[in-house]
Amino acid sequence: MQTKILVPLDGSARAEAILPAAATLAREIGSSLVLLRVAPEFAGAAAYLHAWAAELETRGLLVTTQVLGGAPAPAIIEYARHAPGIGLIAMATHGRRGLDRWVGGSVAEAVLQRAGRPLLLVRAGDRAPQDAPQLILHTILVPLDGSTFAAQALDEARHLARATAATLLLVSVMPAPEHLSLAEAGITPFWVMEARQEAARRMRQELGVTARRLLDEGLPVRVRLMHGDPAAEILHAATEEHTDLVLMATHGRNGLQRLWPGSVALQVVQAATRPVLLVPVAWRWDVPAETSTRIEARV
Repeated sequence: MQTKILVPLDGSARAEAILPAAATLAREIGSSLVLLRVAPEFAGAAAYLHAWAAELETRGLLVTTQVLGGAPAPAIIEYARHAPGIGLIAMATHGRRGLDRWVGGSVAEAVLQRAGRPLLLVRAGDRAPQDAPQLILHTILVPLDGSTFAAQALDEARHLARATAATLLLVSVMPAPEHLSLAEAGITPFWVMEARQEAARRMRQELGVTARRLLDEGLPVRVRLMHGDPAAEILHAATEEHTDLVLMATHGRNGLQRLWPGSVALQVVQAATRPVLLVPVAWRWDVPAETSTRIEARV
């Protein structure tokens, strides 16, 4: 079954800013698009979606449309969970702060938390849809922290890289020492230094093992071990390496239960100027095997 990308639209130019990225990604991975509108009035919503579908079909894409009633978040979630083949949801974030509207039960938060599908976020800003960024993948940045959660996100990055011939940039960050006051005074205890050196050695070793495994699969890979604030270093690497996509795991069954102010993923999404793909690591466990929708290439 061909993987489908679900694109919820609300009729606004800001929501439509996701379309160039969704369209180019669909073309690169051999996917189709499903344009979804949740609206009380069917005819106008259907005409709106059909107009966009016609435009996208001129670019050689397979596009279907769906109009639903009800509240936006529950309708999107139900459709994503039960419609055959939905493997990814793509949405634009609004405004300079990106996720200002997530906290407190907004649509994007609810979708990631309960739809059980990876969520692609592209910052809309104030640009018109035709000026919004496309998503042609040359480099995919994958932060790794040694957890099984991050390793599962790497599985999705591997499929995207194989489909698009993109390079995987694996980034691990050694956080600042816990004894910050001592470190700032230049009096870091030797046992702290030894522990950090050992942790850095293990992290470097794990990066090397992961990179060699991916290289053996024929995937181009680069690695970076950085030191400092994890979110800041991830963002710095994304800019310096001209990354096209940051792909991160969200932890736990509830998707966003660790995506609150102060968490690395939230800070990255809030500040990123590049598209971010958030992968809820439990999503495959929540979906029956016969309808599992891992992103796959059709090339």
